Amino acid sequence: MKKITRLFLLIMTLSFSAHFSFSQIGFGPRIGLNLPVLVGINTNAQFKPGICIGGYAKLNLGDKVAFQPELLFSMKGYSYKNSGQTLSQSLNYIDIPLMFNFGKSQGVHFLLGAQPSILLGAQYKYKSGSGVNAITTNNKSSFKGLDVGLLTGLGYQLENGLNFDFRFSYGFMPVYSDASLIKLHNLNLQFTVGKTFGM
Repeated sequence: MKKITRLFLLIMTLSFSAHFSFSQIGFGPRIGLNLPVLVGINTNAQFKPGICIGGYAKLNLGDKVAFQPELLFSMKGYSYKNSGQTLSQSLNYIDIPLMFNFGKSQGVHFLLGAQPSILLGAQYKYKSGSGVNAITTNNKSSFKGLDVGLLTGLGYQLENGLNFDFRFSYGFMPVYSDASLIKLHNLNLQFTVGKTFGM
């Protein structure tokens, strides 16, 4: 948690040190739906819905460009069903999107940037047949603690600051800590709602 706090403070310090006036700085909460999956060679993994929640800052760099750092708790992973078996892998991350927002404050905008992600926890569930009870295992040690990926998106902001985004992110780093395992990567489709204050 200390590392997460230091990262967020560093992002905010760098942002505010650019000597912007308050009218050029916005901030607000964000919440949304994740549709994550692990992708790679010979995988039949399916999307595993989850939530994301957190906040963001928005710093105008010009009439149509802003820098938009965020801090989000984000539920990822995958599920798999076959022959009566149900498998589920949960991966909980702190996502730190560092994006550029292209577009005016009101209307359509495009997002492009990098997204470091810090793994908070991992849990594997296995259920066979019609049994009610599932076998649950905490397996955080099987996964890398850090992922870094590309994030892009399309959104729209109303005059009152309410904004809606559809985002796509892909992690460049294989998620498993064991290099001998199949190289699978985080992929996430994300639908978010935010509210910008202060601009």
